Amino acid sequence: DWLAGGLTDATRPFTPVALQVISRLLKANVSVRTEFDQSKVTPLVRLLSSGSPAAQQQAACALAEVAHVTASRAVIVEAGGIEALVNLLTSSVVGTSETAARVLGNLAREDGTTGGDAASAARRQHIVRAGGVKQLTAMLSAVSLGSAIVSRKMWELVAKVIGANPNE
Repeated sequence: DWLAGGLTDATRPFTPVALQVISRLLKANVSVRTEFDQSKVTPLVRLLSSGSPAAQQQAACALAEVAHVTASRAVIVEAGGIEALVNLLTSSVVGTSETAARVLGNLAREDGTTGGDAASAARRQHIVRAGGVKQLTAMLSAVSLGSAIVSRKMWELVAKVIGANPNE
């Protein structure tokens, strides 16, 4: 709570290192991930657009973990996360565009709940409308032949967003 409190307390400068700690806590501890509520998600989404390049990358890392929780996906979307993540797909900071793509992939997942399929489909359509597929395709075409694994993962993500079979 102390670290996450820095997300909403404007009097405490929140450093990329603190964001990295939050990201690692979320990755290592499922209960922390599920307790990461809207009051903590919204500032992370805000950092995607207004933070330093390092803070943007670490905020995306944290959101990649939070987006594993079905209930958090709607919060990320409502806070403007899809548009901010699509914008990060063109980042020149090493790893940021890939991390943004990972968050979008998690947002595109099926919810597996009653009514979840409609919510999942709506999020995928939102990604398409925000230009996500265009940016993901551009990232895919920029991958060198030596990066076959990255290329395959990117294609799987694009396929998931547009509802295609990645094996075709």
